[in-house]
Amino acid sequence: MPLPLLLVFAALQRGGARNLSKERRGCGGLCQTPETSGKGQAMDTAETNKAIVRRFLGAIASGNIETIEELQAPDCTWWVLGRGDVSRKSYTDDVRSMLLAANPRKVEIIGMVAQGDSVAAEIRSEFHFGDRVYANEYHDLFVVNDGRIVHGREYFDTGKVAAFFGPMEG
Repeated sequence: MPLPLLLVFAALQRGGARNLSKERRGCGGLCQTPETSGKGQAMDTAETNKAIVRRFLGAIASGNIETIEELQAPDCTWWVLGRGDVSRKSYTDDVRSMLLAANPRKVEIIGMVAQGDSVAAEIRSEFHFGDRVYANEYHDLFVVNDGRIVHGREYFDTGKVAAFFGPMEG
């Protein structure tokens, strides 16, 4: 019987997946992992992609719109919960007009897991708009190619967004 996904994710966060048999990880003994492939390239790519995502999130926290722009591929696409498909321009404009208007801004990475070109990040944020504070938790999935984000999927508590900013538009 397979482990519940939440337990597998928790084990990955703690590095405990190495202790699970390949069959319990769903590989059926046929998959290659960085530990079994004999090559460090998969781990290097995952770590590089995580560093890119850290830079992107750090740029949001510091308000560095140039880095936010630089780390997105020209044809980057986004999917945002409650809105659906969002263009790179629309996503960047929203970040610029809403989130970067806040001061101070806090973006904390709670956990991050990477495999291949995908990076999953659990994020906690806090944005101050005068005496009002918008705080939410996110789960973002980034796809990174050639050192740039080519696609992002963003999940969060839509109730917190609506309570603070008003209803979301598509």
